[in-house]
This record gives sequence, structure tokens and C-alpha cells, in this order.
Amino acid sequence: MMMEREWRMSEVLGFLGRRDCLFVDLRSPEEYRAGHLRGSWNIPFENLESEKGKLQGWRKVFLYCDRGNNSLIAYRSLRKEGYPVVNLWGGVNAFRYELNEKLKNSVDYIWEKN
Repeated sequence: MMMEREWRMSEVLGFLGRRDCLFVDLRSPEEYRAGHLRGSWNIPFENLESEKGKLQGWRKVFLYCDRGNNSLIAYRSLRKEGYPVVNLWGGVNAFRYELNEKLKNSVDYIWEKN
């Protein structure tokens, strides 16, 4: 059995925009519109069970939320069902810290609002 590991946002940015990888924002539509990873899909945590079929066929599915709690719950559940999921540690809150500290020059390429 594969050991559980949470990834940091800065570790997965190279996967953004790849056609075989999907980023899923588990926050509410309002939170998503306020800012999200470019190209990510918004599937609110409470809708994940009914919409998980959309996650089939991807090489990797990266899950994130605001603090990492809901994405960890979703990760554990989906992993048991065989989905190739990754939980992003600390969620958007941790990512905002990383953006300010290390990635501020890249923010327009990886973060968008709509």
C-alpha cells in the first residue's frame, strides 16, 4: 500500500496546465470566484460524491480547499476507491503564504479570479 503524503502547492505547480492532470477546488463557488488556481475545476466539497465521476480518466487529480481539511477527507475517500488523487497540504491559506514568500513573481500565471 502506498504511504499517504500531502504535497505542498509549490511542489505541484509544474502539473498546472497539463492535459492529463486536474486540479479541483473544493471550496464554495463564491470562494472559487474570489481566486483559484488557473484552470482548476470547482466542485464544492458537498457535491463531490455526486460529481466524482468527472475525476475518472486523469493521471493525477490534485484536491485543495481553504485549509486542507476537506481536501484531506476527500482524498482519503477517493483514494480508497482507486482515484489517483493528491491532497494539497494547507489548502489556499498555505498557498497564499507560499505566494507571498517564494512565488510572488508567478502569481498572475497560476492564480486567477473570475
